[in-house]
Amino acid sequence: MLKVIFPVLIAFVAVILFLLFRQPPLIRGIADDMLVSPNRPDVGFLAAPGFRLTDAARADPMIPIRHSQAHTTALVWYALYSSENQSARMAAMFAEIAEPYFWAPSPDKKPEGFIRKRDLVRDGYEGTAMTFVLAPSQDPWREPDESAPWDAPCLTRRFVFPAFFLRFAIVVEYREPLIANAEIPIEDNLPALAAFEKRADEAFTLIRATDTAPLPRPGKNLPYPPKNVERTQLAALLGEARTDSSR
Repeated sequence: MLKVIFPVLIAFVAVILFLLFRQPPLIRGIADDMLVSPNRPDVGFLAAPGFRLTDAARADPMIPIRHSQAHTTALVWYALYSSENQSARMAAMFAEIAEPYFWAPSPDKKPEGFIRKRDLVRDGYEGTAMTFVLAPSQDPWREPDESAPWDAPCLTRRFVFPAFFLRFAIVVEYREPLIANAEIPIEDNLPALAAFEKRADEAFTLIRATDTAPLPRPGKNLPYPPKNVERTQLAALLGEARTDSSR
């Protein structure tokens, strides 16, 4: 009898201990209007005052593998924000690449309308910031009946921060409608570019969790995006995967 009871008792205790000490499921998403990743890595995207959350979803676009004709899957959680005066928009993305691949930290391919790029450190994350003109056809979230001025090219600043051993990427795009100047093209208007990039830099903060200030946890998974969201353009925005983690 004891030979039967002891194995059952041990199995019962093991199950109880597992239920007590197991980690809660990893849910990335929205908490307090922040885009939050509670782990791997623990980071939150906080929009500056004056921006409001307009939409959030998750997607699984196919990402091209560098030097290959093949593709791999990425998991993407995104949040869209708009300024209160409708003068600027912002998209924040957390993107996780499927093993055994890594995000390419410094893609050689520049987007159409490229103006300039620089390396930077932002809130403890190393990355790049690229300024370019985004055509409406390249916007994954373009509404079919979008009205002016958003149904036109936008001056865009894209931030890319690889994280968690290059298996995770934080991508932020800040956009403003491009105001054409017949006398000075935007790429040559250095004061206007500097002012735009300053507004983009001040539009968000990346927040790390601490022992005394943990990040809020999303309560549920985000829905999949509506049909008008272009997964091909979303994949193109995120870049490429690579087979090794070397730079």
